[in-house]
Amino acid sequence: MKHIPVSVLFLAALGAFLAGCDKPGPNPAEVAASRQQEADTFNAFLARAWEARLADSPQLASRLGRQAGNDRWDDVSVEALDRRHFRVRTDLANMLMLDYTRLDAGQRLSYELFGNEAERRIELHRWRLYPYVIEPHNGLHTEVPAFLMTVHDIRNEADAEAYIARLRGIQPLFQQAEGRLAASEAAGIVPPKFVFPQVASRIRTVLIGRPFDRSAMDSALLNDFTDKVAALGLPAERETSLVAAARTALVESVQPAYESLARTLNALERKATNDIGAWKLPSGDGYYRALLRFYTTSDLSPGELHEMGLAEVARLEDEVRQLAPALGLAGSLPALFKAMGSRPGTYYPDTEAGRAAYLKETADRLDSMRQQLGPLFSMPPDETLVVQRVARVHEPFVPKVFYESGADQAAYYVNVARMGDLPKHELEPLAYYEGLPGRHLERSTVRSHKALPDFRRSFPVMSFTEGWALYAARLAREAGGYATPEAEYGRLVMELNRAVDLVVDTGIHAKRWTREDAIKYMLDHTPLSRAVVTRVVERRAVQPAQGAASAVGLLRILELRQRAATELGERFDLREFHDALLGAGPVPLNALSREVNDYIERKRSTPKAPS
Repeated sequence: MKHIPVSVLFLAALGAFLAGCDKPGPNPAEVAASRQQEADTFNAFLARAWEARLADSPQLASRLGRQAGNDRWDDVSVEALDRRHFRVRTDLANMLMLDYTRLDAGQRLSYELFGNEAERRIELHRWRLYPYVIEPHNGLHTEVPAFLMTVHDIRNEADAEAYIARLRGIQPLFQQAEGRLAASEAAGIVPPKFVFPQVASRIRTVLIGRPFDRSAMDSALLNDFTDKVAALGLPAERETSLVAAARTALVESVQPAYESLARTLNALERKATNDIGAWKLPSGDGYYRALLRFYTTSDLSPGELHEMGLAEVARLEDEVRQLAPALGLAGSLPALFKAMGSRPGTYYPDTEAGRAAYLKETADRLDSMRQQLGPLFSMPPDETLVVQRVARVHEPFVPKVFYESGADQAAYYVNVARMGDLPKHELEPLAYYEGLPGRHLERSTVRSHKALPDFRRSFPVMSFTEGWALYAARLAREAGGYATPEAEYGRLVMELNRAVDLVVDTGIHAKRWTREDAIKYMLDHTPLSRAVVTRVVERRAVQPAQGAASAVGLLRILELRQRAATELGERFDLREFHDALLGAGPVPLNALSREVNDYIERKRSTPKAPS
């Protein structure tokens, strides 16, 4: 990937050339005024384009704390995909009419990033029917309840009415999804066979409880709504009427929507096969390469990425072996993995006291890490990060840990439903990855850069955001984390798992590995159980290329750090390096390289302070 799309730069330069033809020499004051006018026009363009995107994505608006549109869902129909494609092409064409040469450095980067994203989205439009609309991990059947429970806040009656409106909107939303399924099927795109029983099971989970059946407990959605409305302190009559309206929407819209989807999937399952890679789809190799470019923001081929992953797996396995004596262990790697998973004290008790202890230890580790960030960051985040237990009613719909930032607070959520999923040696790396100095620090740093255009704050660069989080989990070691061999083992295993993800992702989609091939590889090279490995492999199968992003991002950041340290020598300052990494917000990896190179050149050209 070029750091500015070729078409963007060429047309921008051509426009600037033509605009300057047959004109007398410029007056300095006029030049300054013209530059300011162009800058103002560009800023206004970015603002309009962003607001149009939010208007088209009420769910994104809700995630950003906006109230407008919080009674609606995003349109997922094929027609909506085509409308968005037209809007992206129009926006890109409008931007290219502006004079790139009259923008300042920050605006030029925004110009580049806007054009880069537009070109990536335009490329992916060709493959718009290929992503699986319904799959076990991120399908609408689980995304919808998870969104309502974790994103849709109810602070007043209007929010409660919007929640009810969204419940009513689930039926038309699922009808759009069924239309997508039909269009994909007609194009020869059907999910692997393993998807269907898992989705059916998750649909049944959503429809457990009142008002869907006669059980003694409320369903997860009704429970969520009832608890949120109860917290408002409304008059009893008004609270009762709102809950009654929600019950009606659940029966009249939600239940028939899920039942219709289940019937559609049951019919589609008959056409499914056991092949799991993108290669099985029409022109699937091209689709996978396009996704790799999108998620890794690199031009590395599937073969190059596969070899990169194998090398990382070998390196990390050697580090684990070197750690074995400190753990009091010896023998083969599989034996070491097994011993670490079964030694006494590996898990907190699967009791309320054990859950509370895990949450407290997590909070303590993050508080300690916050106090150690000074030598690593010139401006550590001042946003509060709280450790939050996932509500019991939400547990079936969310992963074991995740980070969310809303209008009121940022939270690191831990799903403690099954303490057997949370070994103690994973506690620190997970907290550092999602919290500090990981995802929370990166996102709060972006939010603190008030001059960044809004679209830059949510710029979709998985290789950067996931790569930073994985780098941050490693960086925590330099701030006093991982004081025990067990904690260091947990860090190595996290990094190893991401390297294995890269191998498995490319193995499935480029090397044509079967489901069992991928499961065997993961069992041989990670400490994960067969049940967990199976879930990971299935996720990689239905979400092509996403498993490549973390490791690719980490390796680029480590390469840039080594380059800066080597070229600057004793003038290298880790805090300044991190400022350069995070200062522009999430950016593609080639643009990130340029930001770091600019930092190196600025540092070289700055006179050295007298000793």
